[in-house]
This record gives sequence, C-alpha cells and structure tokens, in this order.
Amino acid sequence: MSKFEDMTKAELAEVAKLYKVEDKVEELAAERAREAGKGKPKVPGNDVYIEVLEGLKAERAPTESVVVPGKVGNAHSSKGKTLLQVRSDFLHTKLEVIITDHDTSTSTEEEMEGKIVSISWGNKRGKETARIKLNGGPQYVKEGALRAMETIKLPTNMKDKSTRTKKRFGIDYLAGWTPEKLERMKAAQKLKGD
Repeated sequence: MSKFEDMTKAELAEVAKLYKVEDKVEELAAERAREAGKGKPKVPGNDVYIEVLEGLKAERAPTESVVVPGKVGNAHSSKGKTLLQVRSDFLHTKLEVIITDHDTSTSTEEEMEGKIVSISWGNKRGKETARIKLNGGPQYVKEGALRAMETIKLPTNMKDKSTRTKKRFGIDYLAGWTPEKLERMKAAQKLKGD
C-alpha cells in the first residue's frame, strides 16, 4: 500500500501541483474516459492521481545502489586508488616555489632573511605542519601548505575600520623540470642504481 492511497483527492491534487504533473493527470483521465467510451471528467479520480504519482516516484527512484569501485586518474598516476587517497596524495605533492612575506612588521634585514613560519593544515583527524622559509630562494613545499598560505590575509588599517583583504604571502610557482634537467636526473638516478 502506497502513501498516496491514504490521501484525499484535495491532497493528491496538491501533490500533483507540487510536482507539476497536473497535465499528465488530465491526459491520463481523458485517455481513460475515451477507453471507457465516456466524456472527459471534470475532476480526475483518485486512481488517476495515484497512478501518475506512483509513475513519477518510480522514475525518480534511484536504481540499484550497487557500489562499483571506479578508477580515478589514469594508469600511470593513481590506478586503483580511492578518491580520498588521490586527494591525500595531491595535498602531499611538493611544488617548487619562491615565497615572499608581505608582512613588514620585522625590523632588521637579518630577521627577514632567516624568517621561518609554521603553517598547519588539515582537520582534527589529521593535521600536518610544515616549516617554511620565507624571503629565500626556491624551495619545495607541500600543496596542502600552499593552499593554507593562500588563505592568510594581512589587516589593512583605514581611518575608521580595519579589513583583511591583502594576501600575506606571495607565492611564485616555478616551472617544472625542463627536458634537459629531466634527462640529467634520469642519468644521475641510473648511476646511483648501478
């Protein structure tokens, strides 16, 4: 027994209006009247409403909820990994960057050169912290730390208020290895293996 069978005609009409299937109800009522050799009824019967609403319910019902393990990525990068593992790997991938600090509250040149900041990211189930050198040369930093650094803002003081709109860290992503550097690294790796 469906829940529609317990409803009154007014309730069925309201549900049909809600799901915008009044036209289908009218068409089915007219079709049933033609089949029976009668004229189209002014108000469709409960059975017509129930049939249309049950059909709509069957259309919208999800198909079998069978979990099919899907592949993420291609055969070279993430074969057989779940989406969670791929995201985790992504956040732990290191990128070559140059990071500059726009915070000018440090006073001496020596303090600015040797400045290191701790950046934490993650959640209560898995938090990670990276110590990152600022205002230096190129370095490899995890993607998770870089994303966290992009959200840190500096306060900008105005006459009557203070806002946080300016990014604190400037992150310059360096290009990946050139083909020449890749060949040199392959050769060096082969020498280590021999």
